Amino acid sequence: MTDEKAVPHLTQALEQDRTLFEFNAVVRPMRDLGLYLAGAARWPPHQKPREWLRDNERFRRDILDRLTSTSGPVSRATFDTRSHRRGRAPLGLALRV
Repeated sequence: MTDEKAVPHLTQALEQDRTLFEFNAVVRPMRDLGLYLAGAARWPPHQKPREWLRDNERFRRDILDRLTSTSGPVSRATFDTRSHRRGRAPLGLALRV
């Protein structure tokens, strides 16, 4: 199968059939999902990101609420409601948990 022919099948498997999922930019079979969920309770693995998430729960909730209530704004359209600013905003971190 060429790449062009695979795209519709991949899209269907991910979005409609839900037989595949994407994690860290890699498409994986749903039978592997349990392996990733088992480690989710320990995520993030380092203390500083855990502190950032705790200190910025309102920002994280705001981002997740915006994503679920709209078609998903681009990061430039997202207001910075962080309460604890250390370096650049780890928006990806806020969205993962």
